[in-house]
Amino acid sequence: MNNEYWLTNVKRHHPFQPSNNEYAVQIQGNRIGDVLTMDYIKTHDITLNKAIDLQGSWIAPGFVDSHLHLLSYCQSLGFLKLEGLDREHIAEAVKSQTSRQPEKTWIKGRGWEMNKWKDGRVPDKLILDAVSPHHPVALSSKDGHSLWVNSNALDILNIQNNIPDISGGVIFRRGETHELAGVFQENAADEVLRRIPQESKDAKTAKLMQGIRNLHELGITAVHTFDTYERLMLYSELIKAKSLRLRVLGYFDVNDLETAIINELKTGQEQGYFTLGGLKLYADGALGSRTAAVTGNYTDEPQNYGTLIYSEEDLTGHCVQAADHQIATAIHAIGDRAVQMSLNALSTVRCKHFDIRGLRIEHAQLIRPEDIRRFREYQIALCIQPNHLLADIEMVERYWTNQISNFYPYQSLHQSGCLLMFGSDAPIEPPDPLYNIQAAVTRQRLDGYPNDRGWIPQERLDLQSAINATVWHPVLFERKQNRRGTIEKGKLADLVVLSGSPFDCNFRELREIKPVMTIMDGQIVFDRDSRSD
Repeated sequence: MNNEYWLTNVKRHHPFQPSNNEYAVQIQGNRIGDVLTMDYIKTHDITLNKAIDLQGSWIAPGFVDSHLHLLSYCQSLGFLKLEGLDREHIAEAVKSQTSRQPEKTWIKGRGWEMNKWKDGRVPDKLILDAVSPHHPVALSSKDGHSLWVNSNALDILNIQNNIPDISGGVIFRRGETHELAGVFQENAADEVLRRIPQESKDAKTAKLMQGIRNLHELGITAVHTFDTYERLMLYSELIKAKSLRLRVLGYFDVNDLETAIINELKTGQEQGYFTLGGLKLYADGALGSRTAAVTGNYTDEPQNYGTLIYSEEDLTGHCVQAADHQIATAIHAIGDRAVQMSLNALSTVRCKHFDIRGLRIEHAQLIRPEDIRRFREYQIALCIQPNHLLADIEMVERYWTNQISNFYPYQSLHQSGCLLMFGSDAPIEPPDPLYNIQAAVTRQRLDGYPNDRGWIPQERLDLQSAINATVWHPVLFERKQNRRGTIEKGKLADLVVLSGSPFDCNFRELREIKPVMTIMDGQIVFDRDSRSD
């Protein structure tokens, strides 16, 4: 398709001016040209060359997934899918996979959830040893904060029973013998993962290309990814070579902070489609692994208050060190204790560097009411994952019994003036923006659970705000609203066309709406009907 064409008979999304008019949108090169109503075109008898009639479809700026792990998502497409499986069925899946692979080939999978097993107990390496004695096995939990490996993997990675405890991590051991049980959490899991041999650059690139095609099919034209410095450099290299057609805002982890400082990297630096976001820190773990740091203990675990990865002093120190070099910080914080500590750290940064851009917190599933106002007060953005809400209802009701009303307070945050962005946290959940929107406005699963009004219904978001959190707020956060985020003349042509308007259907019907076309930088990168010149 030539990149000078018209999209006709479309309803246009606008963050502030909803309208039922139908438009024709001109694409000229990589930008939006004229945007005219169909009534104007008919009245003035204007002929449009190379027009694609979209027959009443709805068009919006391209979706932004504001929190995922890009390469991990792309690689996970080839992993064993363990969601919903108990120990026995996981063992069967591993056994089946090993039968098709040469010995010593790594068997990788993700998605197991001990909270959904009848006894809720942490698994053991012996289960995997029985079905895979000659293949190393590494299985990540659904939330990505726990890792389950077999004895063969431990041997290959030279991880012995006398491995010392790791700060900010949990190593499960057996009774009095202290033998490794094969399960690691938080920093301990990260240490094991770092030892696993990496794929070749060519293999990573091939999986990236496939994964990005999947993102285009979901209407996504930009992502905020949390990765290692090495991976960010790979994205930047591929974008420079014009092999990767996706706008990427990239964050590196604390192990790469000194490297970033030495190389004089700064938040907001651009190279083609790649922009540096900054530093990513973890304040705590996750609800699924029962390591999210909370003020009150876990309901049926009186001694468990979650896991803080850093002291508040150390967390603040990393944030300030980064800000001293014009690098902003994003902090993973799920429990209310971690959220408060993260707000304290970032407010210290704001007071010292009042004009720094890009401070943000990720997830914030449980927030104290008195902390909600602080996001707006200190200009700290919040990226939330509505898909997590629907997945976590039972766990919240089981482990955070006395704090349910403070779980994912969307509407309260919105009313406070907090800048909300939506992300999927893929590969933990599928990167489906429409599912996030549906989850935020209904707080109800597709099967109707928990009820018609949704879970904690007073915290439902309105549809316009939910869509803005997916297409407009991420652009505001990057301070690129003069280039993207609305369908106006001169803006970059990153667009998604949906089969129908979300505003013209019942909320329960939102999931029936699908992307039919995705345009990235003026080029059609996905077309359900495969149009061509």
